[in-house]
Amino acid sequence: MISPLSILLLAAALVALLVATVRDLRERIIPDVLVLTVLCAGVALRLTSAGISWLTPVIGVFVFLAMSFQAAHRIVGGGDAKMMTAVTFLFPPGRVALMLMMIALAGGILSLAYLGARFALKAYGWERAPATGNPGFLRTEAARAAAGAPLPFAFAIFAGVACTVLLELTPCFSAISSSTSCSL
Repeated sequence: MISPLSILLLAAALVALLVATVRDLRERIIPDVLVLTVLCAGVALRLTSAGISWLTPVIGVFVFLAMSFQAAHRIVGGGDAKMMTAVTFLFPPGRVALMLMMIALAGGILSLAYLGARFALKAYGWERAPATGNPGFLRTEAARAAAGAPLPFAFAIFAGVACTVLLELTPCFSAISSSTSCSL
């Protein structure tokens, strides 16, 4: 059964991820305070649910090392690398692989959307935002896509985590009325 505290911690992490997504979309930055919020919620969630397994920090270190390597080679941003590490603490070790696959799937869909937008916008000859006035979010994002600017990967992280939470919550809520166990 999932506790009210677990629901509160997951909600706090999802809100922080949503705010990080908005900031990443607008400014291409993920503030450290949001990464720390997700990390603290994840550690608290692990401590209050089934207890923290020794595998949890080990997985976090491996994800951090893999993402740091990618950040050093400018494949992902530093904020994305830190946030990917933080979200590994939101789920038990046996569910982290599912979450990472969901993030990868969301990232692939996001990449395809931006790649499609890039080619479509270049075909119409529009490769940068207007120089005057307030170009607005969609025009700015279209210009970023056309120019091949970095993706707002926080969006993929949020989408992957949110999908994993939804998949995991289904058995948790059915566990309230039965003897089924809940992994969160």
